[in-house]
Amino acid sequence: MSEREDDLEQQTIELHFQQAMHQTKKKAVLLTPNGECYNCDESIDHDQLFCDVDCRDDYEKRKRAESQRLY
Repeated sequence: MSEREDDLEQQTIELHFQQAMHQTKKKAVLLTPNGECYNCDESIDHDQLFCDVDCRDDYEKRKRAESQRLY
């Protein structure tokens, strides 16, 4: 392998590592009930995270899409 190919391979490895670290950090966020829906900010009981299933699904879909981004 040439030196240029070695450099490109190292850069690729580093990029994959950074992506994996970014994904891990995003997944580490745990939600705690705060009296508001995490999707629409509607007031809800203090033991809930979302006001309904649709808001929960929208929130999860948005977070999955965000986790696909590299920035």
